[in-house]
Amino acid sequence: MASVRILIVAAVLVGCANAKFVWEPDTNDDFPAFKPFKMQMPVPPTPPQLPFPPFPSFQNFAPFQPIRPIQPFAPNAFNFPMPHIISADEIKNAKPGPNGVYNGVMVSSSSNSYVDKDGKVVKKGGTSVLTNQDGKVQEWKQGNAPPDLNKPIQVGPLW
Repeated sequence: MASVRILIVAAVLVGCANAKFVWEPDTNDDFPAFKPFKMQMPVPPTPPQLPFPPFPSFQNFAPFQPIRPIQPFAPNAFNFPMPHIISADEIKNAKPGPNGVYNGVMVSSSSNSYVDKDGKVVKKGGTSVLTNQDGKVQEWKQGNAPPDLNKPIQVGPLW
């Protein structure tokens, strides 16, 4: 099988190396004793013209119903109520029930930078953390301007 492929590749390479263009004039004879053979494609034969009967006429199609545009989602697909986001006071005041466990965590962070009058970059920000583990409340703040946890959280629409 491999030898057949090698023979085919060799034949193609020999044919490409020795090919002359059909439209090249014969005045440039490299070998005057040998007149190069011009290979021209023969004109393919045309099939006989047979008399065909005329095509029958087709009936009219029923009128098509117009296609309505398809909406990707139903108009009310994303109109669902937002969940209640508990506040810092609700986390602080939560107590576990009998034989219950309560773990509440609230984290808020912010960062801000600007250029003051002297051209220096001023960075402000910080992080506030509030935890409640079974009634034991801890709150700590880090940074030079940590955010206030008692500010209400505002959630806007998705888009």
